[in-house]
Amino acid sequence: MRILVTYGWCRTAYAVVRSLSLAGHKVFVCDCSRLAMSRFSRYAQGFDRTPDPFSSPAEFARAVGEIARRREIDVVVPVHEDALPLQVHRNLLPAQTIVAAPPAEPLRHALDKGFMADLVEANGLRAPRTCQPRNLEELDEMLASMPLPVVIKTRRGNSGKGVIIAHTRDEARKAYVALVQRVSLPQDRLPLLQEFVTGRPCGACFLAHEGKLIACFTEEYIRCKQRGFGTSVIRAPGMLPRAVQATEKLVGALEWTGIGHVDYLVDPSSNEPIFLEMNPRFWGALYMAIANGYDFPRALVELVTVGHVEMSTIQPRPEPVAGVWLLGLGMSVMGDMARGALLAPVRALKEILSYHGLVVYDDFALHDPLPFFAQTLHYGLGFFRSGFSLNPVNPNMLRD
Repeated sequence: MRILVTYGWCRTAYAVVRSLSLAGHKVFVCDCSRLAMSRFSRYAQGFDRTPDPFSSPAEFARAVGEIARRREIDVVVPVHEDALPLQVHRNLLPAQTIVAAPPAEPLRHALDKGFMADLVEANGLRAPRTCQPRNLEELDEMLASMPLPVVIKTRRGNSGKGVIIAHTRDEARKAYVALVQRVSLPQDRLPLLQEFVTGRPCGACFLAHEGKLIACFTEEYIRCKQRGFGTSVIRAPGMLPRAVQATEKLVGALEWTGIGHVDYLVDPSSNEPIFLEMNPRFWGALYMAIANGYDFPRALVELVTVGHVEMSTIQPRPEPVAGVWLLGLGMSVMGDMARGALLAPVRALKEILSYHGLVVYDDFALHDPLPFFAQTLHYGLGFFRSGFSLNPVNPNMLRD
């Protein structure tokens, strides 16, 4: 088939492009950046630029529709939250082109951390206590009852963006008001307040059909980019049956069809998973799942085109393989060194070597090196344009 993969600048799209190309499809890439790493891959057949899906959603969907017509695309695979504008403006795409994502309403629900907090509580899953202020008066009342530190979190967000940890109530109030003003959040979309909890960070990556799990791969985060939270840069497969059970319950409650990823913390005393958030999209460590036998991109395309998934597509490896985001690891080490941990590179090397060579890299392959350099340049420009932030925030990604 002829497949268009969106959001081509990120390593997740690169993993999707590799997977689907190796499955025999002709894969094309689109993105709003000329430096989209996936366009430089030997696995990509062509590239097209689009408007930014977050600042110009209708224009983005219209551009994807034009690309689909011109390139005779059979399936569009949205890699990120750009799935929502494609489904909201589905009429701008050819009727015969399949969009491999849930409909707009389920996507909206899964992207809303407030909605998900209510759903998790209603289904008896463990989660941090969450408060949803409707105004600043309620904010003060809720802050007074929350233990410290407290987490401030926008209703939309990813990769640690829109998340602030405050250690005093005065700090929390100031940070909350500043966040609302900076992102221009409306009254009915104010950020959440959440109890700060600790545990072992992990994730459940899944594919579901009509509320039933088809496959679920669990991973443990060994190192994250931002000192314990945010995007993982080193991770390994995990045996987490209780996280799978919790995910199964969540998928059933949502009646979910498609790809998804859930972040948990595992309580060290009870081994119970604590729900943090759901990402209704592909995830950063996708290539590690593929390397461990869970070829989620290929499985998703099979599901949306023929209605079932071949067993060979989801065939776990007997020997687990760890995953590393190489550029992200470099950023993590740089951040640690800036905070005075001068031996951070040695520690990171030890973490990688502990897997005895059974490691795959999200963003680098000797036989396909150009995407890594394009990715590095893309992040480097973002670093300087954002005032030297290792996790630059696009405010449009934090709003509906």
